[in-house]
Amino acid sequence: MRILVLVAIVGVCSAAPQFVPAPPGLLEFGVDAEGCTVGPSGKVCPSGPVQFTSAAQGVPQPFQPAPPRPAAPHHAQAGAAFTGLVGPSGVIGPSGLVGPSGPVAFGK
Repeated sequence: MRILVLVAIVGVCSAAPQFVPAPPGLLEFGVDAEGCTVGPSGKVCPSGPVQFTSAAQGVPQPFQPAPPRPAAPHHAQAGAAFTGLVGPSGVIGPSGLVGPSGPVAFGK
């Protein structure tokens, strides 16, 4: 029974935030090599949160955009007729627009 209580206390303490002074110098805010998310007030690591007792000075990591995803192939529907759309300003049909200002014909 005492072992279970000790294990429970250790588990709760390891999940509680750790309070440490902010590191000296500039930090790079963002995700570091250890997988921790670092910000001015602390960091959150897979092992648990770390709260700085004072504000950390730092710079954001440079933005690296995600690589572009390949475009999905366009599948044309052969023989599908456009029947038109109805909206608050009128009807858009295969030959043009009819709205409050009158008909507008689209060229072919």
